[in-house]
Amino acid sequence: QYRVNDVVWHLKSAEANINSDQTEILFPNEVSMVSLDEQNKATLNTRNLTLYPEQEKARTAAQIKWQQAAITMTGIGSVIDLNLQEIEVLDEMHAEINP
Repeated sequence: QYRVNDVVWHLKSAEANINSDQTEILFPNEVSMVSLDEQNKATLNTRNLTLYPEQEKARTAAQIKWQQAAITMTGIGSVIDLNLQEIEVLDEMHAEINP
């Protein structure tokens, strides 16, 4: 688990590698991130994700699927602000809004 302010994120992956100065955590395989914030729950599924704990951000160049409330977004590459629970999809973004 990883906490950003009041939001706790649960990360699940088969492998994680931490660099020597502990500023980056690489999840080279499939990774699932789920916020445990009941009011603003979000789920991210991707692979090859790098988490930057001090910046409270994550990045990937891989395909992503982000679900939050009634919105599902897919695309390739993303920058995720875990503090604000915002995502920037870098390429081929598709969004679906379910009423």
